[in-house]
Amino acid sequence: MAHGNARLAHELWIERFPKRAIPYARGFPSVVQNLQDHGTFKPQTHDRDCDRIERILLAEEQILEHVEKEPISTRRLAAEVEVSEFVVHRTLKKQGLHPHHVQKVQASKPAEFPHRVI
Repeated sequence: MAHGNARLAHELWIERFPKRAIPYARGFPSVVQNLQDHGTFKPQTHDRDCDRIERILLAEEQILEHVEKEPISTRRLAAEVEVSEFVVHRTLKKQGLHPHHVQKVQASKPAEFPHRVI
């Protein structure tokens, strides 16, 4: 009826279903695409869940390898592994590890001690 026209589909929806919630016009193209690709209006979630689990397991391995090599901030680690900081924190917690903050401090040399002690 709307022939791929999201705005027209939106207007038809309002005419046919005046008492229902009105969806955003931008949502119609993705629904139509899903119908064409899969023959159903329901989104295909089973593939996403499997891919997500595999990605998280791979990310957990990468996180633990990074931490073992060189402890870095969770923010940098998340950026390098391309996951959220939440995933990094959860992975560390599952392994009984805790994030830490690296602090740079100045060190005195033994030759300086007599000059600093009063």
